[in-house]
Amino acid sequence: MIRIVTEEDARQREHLTARVGGCGSGYVRYSAAMYFYMRGMIGDEALEVYRVCCKIDQEDPRPTLQKLGLAAEAGFLQAKDQKNGATTS
Repeated sequence: MIRIVTEEDARQREHLTARVGGCGSGYVRYSAAMYFYMRGMIGDEALEVYRVCCKIDQEDPRPTLQKLGLAAEAGFLQAKDQKNGATTS
């Protein structure tokens, strides 16, 4: 699971959630996913989703992550809950 510990983690989290469809956004998300993978915060399957989606900027990795049960690992459910004022453990 992604945990924001450093300023660089926070910066990469922003890149991981880059707006779908923006020019180059697929590669930005994949680069951030690789950062978190190298830190041991996401696994092989989640990284592969970002790799597959990276060539098409309009390809949103979230539905695939959710379908595979990897959304929480990639931090999406936690981020959504935090925005709503709830906390997750």
